[in-house]
Amino acid sequence: MFSYRKILRQALNITWHNKYLWFFGIFAALLGAGGEYQIINNIIENNGETTITGLSRYSFIFESELWTNLGFSFAQDPRQASIALIVLLLTLAIFIFLVILSISSQAAIIDQAKKLFNKEKKEIGISKGMLIGQSHFWPVLGINILIKLLISFIFFLIALPVILTAGSNWITLSVYVILFLIFIPIIISLSLIAKYSIAFIVIKKNTFLESIKNGFKLFINNCVVSLEMAILLILINIVSVFIMLILLFAVIAPFIILGLIFSNFTIFWLIAFFALTALIIVLILFGSMLNTFVISSWTKLFLKLLERKGKSKVKRLKEKTKRKTKRKKN
Repeated sequence: MFSYRKILRQALNITWHNKYLWFFGIFAALLGAGGEYQIINNIIENNGETTITGLSRYSFIFESELWTNLGFSFAQDPRQASIALIVLLLTLAIFIFLVILSISSQAAIIDQAKKLFNKEKKEIGISKGMLIGQSHFWPVLGINILIKLLISFIFFLIALPVILTAGSNWITLSVYVILFLIFIPIIISLSLIAKYSIAFIVIKKNTFLESIKNGFKLFINNCVVSLEMAILLILINIVSVFIMLILLFAVIAPFIILGLIFSNFTIFWLIAFFALTALIIVLILFGSMLNTFVISSWTKLFLKLLERKGKSKVKRLKEKTKRKTKRKKN
């Protein structure tokens, strides 16, 4: 029998008893796509202006003046210019490395969760998961880039009236709100289609185009179930944030008390250092666990939908009401 409670309980069980998945959860979180709170975060923070601003930050790379100045710097002070170039290349290398890790980790959680759900114990582990993740790197990267570009373009369209008028009169704001309300379902639908498309790539070994086609079909055929699941996970994320805040306070409180007791400057900063370290560790562990749980939940739902066992709560309630009505008539 299809049950959200059962799906979420199984995902939590796998997340808690297979803590090696948290390793992937740490890096998959860098994508900002693991939890449904990211959809809300995008809706609240993102718009056309921020998209343009974000893109403009990197436009300097294509300016000829930058490369002219770099050549001039090498001619004037080769040592300093070489150091600057090395730092730039190292930064770029770290960025590429993190992208590879994050994309591979996203695919690895899906693969490992599917095997754990199906009790396939032979091919599990960090190394096995990473190998599978790397084998699906390019199509999964393509889906992530495509969905982020589409969502950014939609936010740009929403903010276009404000950008063009450069004002905040009631007509402009009204148009903005109307567009916002129209496009929110599209943004959420695209996010969910992307989840299914990536699952098709990892679990069913689909190509990039096949995964988009099948992900779209699966979402259309199960849109109510998908939206119900998204709402549940959003609520879980909200509750999780409150729990995390309480946990953080419990971790930091002793350090605050010690900091107040010891007035010595050196001891105070030593305590502050340990408090910050503890804070970072708690955030990383909690974030990686939550991200692993969310991706595992979507993976389990995906497997259920492939078996055609998904039935929305709304539909089940309707069927239950019909059965009760029939009984009363009889």
